Amino acid sequence: MNLTLITAPATWPIDLDRLRDHLGEPREGVDGFEQEVDDLVQEALATAVGMLDGDQGELGKALIAQVWQEEFERVPANGGAVQLGIGPVRGINKVEVRDVAGAWQEVDVLGFELLRSDGQYSLASDAWPASASYRTRLRVTYEAGFGASAAEIPPAIRRALLLLAAHFYDIRDPVVLEGKPTEVPISIERLLAPYKPVWV
Repeated sequence: MNLTLITAPATWPIDLDRLRDHLGEPREGVDGFEQEVDDLVQEALATAVGMLDGDQGELGKALIAQVWQEEFERVPANGGAVQLGIGPVRGINKVEVRDVAGAWQEVDVLGFELLRSDGQYSLASDAWPASASYRTRLRVTYEAGFGASAAEIPPAIRRALLLLAAHFYDIRDPVVLEGKPTEVPISIERLLAPYKPVWV
C-alpha cells in the first residue's frame, strides 16, 4: 500500500471555538484572549487529529473530506478487487495503469464498482485493464472522509477529539501516576472502538 495525500482537508474536524469553550479559554477577539494560549489550543488539536486522521491515524479513516492517491503492485484478475487504504470512500476520481513505457494511462472509471464490507472499501471490476510489468502497476485517486464539514463526522469521534485535545492541552508533560505512566483515558478508547478497523 503506497498512499499519498493529494488534497488536504479544508477545515478542522473540530471547530476551534468549540474547543476553546470546552477548555474554558476565551475566544479570539474576546477580552482576555492570549495568542500564546491559542497557539497551545491549536497545537493540542493538531496532535489529537494527527492521532486519528488519515493513513497514520489509529482509525484508518479520513475525517474531513480529502483526496488520496494509492498505488498497487498488481492489477487484479477480472472480477477481482483491490482494498483501498483510507475510508470512508466518497467517490473514485481516477483509475490509472502503467503502459509499456512506464507512463500512467487513465482508464474509464465507469467500468469499476465501489464495494463496502465491514467498514472497508474495495474497488472491483469485471474487466480490469492490462498493465505493463512495473513495481507499481495500478493507481487509484479517490476522495475519502465523512463529509466536508465537522458536523458530518460521527458525534462519538468528535467527542473523542475534544477529549484528546483537552488531554494534550492540560497535560503537557508525560502523564505519571505514582511513578507509573498512564494511558489516555479509557473513555476515549470506548468512543472510538466502533470506528476502528479490525487490524488496529
